[in-house]
Amino acid sequence: MPENIKTNEDVIFNVDAFINSKKSFYEDKAYYHYILRKGSAATSKLNHNKVFDPVKVCEMIVDRCSGFDNEIRNVATQRYTGCIISSYRNVKVNQLKEYYNEIELCRQELKTIESKSL
Repeated sequence: MPENIKTNEDVIFNVDAFINSKKSFYEDKAYYHYILRKGSAATSKLNHNKVFDPVKVCEMIVDRCSGFDNEIRNVATQRYTGCIISSYRNVKVNQLKEYYNEIELCRQELKTIESKSL
């Protein structure tokens, strides 16, 4: 896990755990819960990590799914696309002008994904 990832690190951990396991079991029950502390990632204002870490994590998942069947790759790519759109929206709606150059790169990445799916 890259040390610069501050949010969604649990998601990539879970993907890696499932990929590397011989057997997996799913139970629709939460065995842990989040404690919301003042100043924690969950309660802090939008910042670079909150805006772009989900995109980085989803991109990592797409890369890890490259050897899997089309259905899994498509789900990963759809999630990645959704993360890019969400980050773009967060920057625009909240007028985070310091990130405008980076969301332009996100917009270009969406065009690349679209051209690959045609």
